[in-house]
Amino acid sequence: MFSRTRYSEFEKFQIPEIFRVPLEELCLQSKYLAPKGVSIAEFIGQVPEAPNALAIQRAVQVTFHFLSFCELSQRMETVSSDVAMDGRAGPVGKCH
Repeated sequence: MFSRTRYSEFEKFQIPEIFRVPLEELCLQSKYLAPKGVSIAEFIGQVPEAPNALAIQRAVQVTFHFLSFCELSQRMETVSSDVAMDGRAGPVGKCH
């Protein structure tokens, strides 16, 4: 329940979700939702009130850097677990 005064202060329409969610998160979602052959920037740019094109492009770059980092991190985990299972440090042990 709200008082009439408080109710009158509410916005008539809620702010669109595209402006409430971090653009990088939207890029990650769009990567999986966009049809084949449509880039993330094109996909996001098709919405009626699309964010600024430069902001979209920067968010796409951050997203790709993040995905690259995640992939590299997974590879490093695989290599380190292989070394741990093998029991020999190999060239890694010579770094000290």
